[in-house]
Amino acid sequence: MSFGMNSFSSLSVSGSRGSSSSMDSKENLRGLNTRLADYLAQVRALQEANSKLEAQIRERVSSRTTGERDWTQYDKTITLLREQLKELILDNGHLMLQIDNARLAADDFKVKYEAEHGVRQGVDQDVANLRKIIDETHLSRMQLESEIESLKEELIHLNKNHQEDVANLQGQIRGSSVDVQMEPKKGDNLGEIIDRIRQQYEKAAHKSREETEAWYQTKFDTVASEVSKSTETLQQGKSELNDLRRQKQVLEIDLQSLRTMNHSLEDNLRDTAARYAQEMNHHNGTVQQLEAELGEIHAQVARQGAEYQALLNIKTKLEEEIGAYHRLLEGTGVQDDGFRDTGDRRGGDVRGTGTREDTSVRGSGTRDKITIKIQDPGAWDDSNQSNIKGPGKREDTSVTGPGTRDGEKIQGPVTHDDDGDLKDSDLGPEDTNDKIGNTGVPEDDLVEFSLEQALNAAPPVPPAPPLPTPSQTLESSEEVREAVVVEESHSEPKLNTANGGAEEEEKKEEEEEKEEEEEEKEEEEKRGRDGGEEEAAVLEENKESLVKSAAVEEVLEEEERGRDVIIEEEEEEEKILSKNEEEEEVEEKKEEKQAEEEPEAEVEVKQEEVEAEVVEVKPSQNEEQQME
Repeated sequence: MSFGMNSFSSLSVSGSRGSSSSMDSKENLRGLNTRLADYLAQVRALQEANSKLEAQIRERVSSRTTGERDWTQYDKTITLLREQLKELILDNGHLMLQIDNARLAADDFKVKYEAEHGVRQGVDQDVANLRKIIDETHLSRMQLESEIESLKEELIHLNKNHQEDVANLQGQIRGSSVDVQMEPKKGDNLGEIIDRIRQQYEKAAHKSREETEAWYQTKFDTVASEVSKSTETLQQGKSELNDLRRQKQVLEIDLQSLRTMNHSLEDNLRDTAARYAQEMNHHNGTVQQLEAELGEIHAQVARQGAEYQALLNIKTKLEEEIGAYHRLLEGTGVQDDGFRDTGDRRGGDVRGTGTREDTSVRGSGTRDKITIKIQDPGAWDDSNQSNIKGPGKREDTSVTGPGTRDGEKIQGPVTHDDDGDLKDSDLGPEDTNDKIGNTGVPEDDLVEFSLEQALNAAPPVPPAPPLPTPSQTLESSEEVREAVVVEESHSEPKLNTANGGAEEEEKKEEEEEKEEEEEEKEEEEKRGRDGGEEEAAVLEENKESLVKSAAVEEVLEEEERGRDVIIEEEEEEEKILSKNEEEEEVEEKKEEKQAEEEPEAEVEVKQEEVEAEVVEVKPSQNEEQQME
């Protein structure tokens, strides 16, 4: 915030000698000069405070910009590294899955090996049992054969005994001494009768032998068939039992493999849950950090907006004060309309013998150490409210005479007065003080006053206070503005101004107003540019905050995706677990059915064995009955 000009070099007022009213006007001008010096001191203090504030703002901005590094140049490398990291994570996941699959396959093969080893041991035991059964059946066969031979021997022995009994009976009959005299019937012969009886007995014996042989043969056949049937059923039962045992072992193997798979899946689930929990914690931490940074950014944006608004308000108020001060200066008649002398000054340099025609200060340029001498031999008489007549008097708009003001230009040669002012020969292009002397009035009527001298003559200024806050600057600016307004109200009726009724001065004032409007437009354009730059900076900060918020949203979306993946994996694992539980229930039901069927088969086999024993017992009883 610049005020258009940093300092006024000097202000000289020359009045006419004559009356007490001119002395009063001089005193009033001196008082006004002292007040102006005070105001300029305040302005300088405000400028210093403003420069300090700007330096602090620049330092703060530079520190912030240096503190927050620009990572845009590392975006490509970061994206490449992230892609590589994702690929490595995927490869690692694939390798972990392959390792888990290989471990599961190894566990399955181990379980299958153990199961097959158990099956082999069971088969070996079955073979040994079958060999024992074969030996037992062979022994039972040998026993049955020995029993058959013993039965045959008994049959032979019985036949022999029967023949011996028959022979004994015949011998007894022959050797019996009983004479039984009976009258034989006619036609009956005892020998024939005996032969007939013998034949009948032999037939009965032969028939009984055949029947017994047939019965023994049928019995042997039935026993052999029953034994074969029982052996076949036994073999079938054993084969079925072996099949069921094998199925049981296979199902146990599958169950064990499913259990191991279930355990491995549960371990993987726990690992994935822990990993995703860690990732979630990490992402939550990053999200919280980014949210905190976003909040800080929003707070900084709000704070900077408030500071910008406060500075803008201060700027507008100071511009209003500057405008009021310019209006005050214009109202006092201290206008830089132009001087004509033997030295021409353009922008602060005195060159040649031209004229000075810089009627306005444009832009933000400053005018350093300019000594303006208003020499008014035709002064204004405040008491009579009229122009003072005399040499170099001012009549309406034109005053003639040496060193007088004619229209806008001061005409007259530059001389060296008694106070040591420069003559025409003393002026040069390198004169930094730019003193323009005019001896159109007497020495006593020349009132010279330099702002620098007034400031130097003023009491010493206390050391600069600490940096004022925006509210303090506003208060000070308001005080300055009020003082300027008061000074303007006091100075307007007393200052020696140009004749307001003159048409030329009105035209000049209109031109000056137009020029001021143009200057204000240019200043507004500059402010708009500065404001546009500040708005662009704010927009850049907003863009950065939006980029950060977009990064936060991407992180949140990735976390939601990870959560969805975890939920899907958990659902799949729950489905697998439910399937495994259903299969286990089906296997348990099958095992229960098999366990229920096995005792029934054993009971049936036992019943068949008992029936065979009963059948064996029955023919022995029949034989005993026949023998009896």
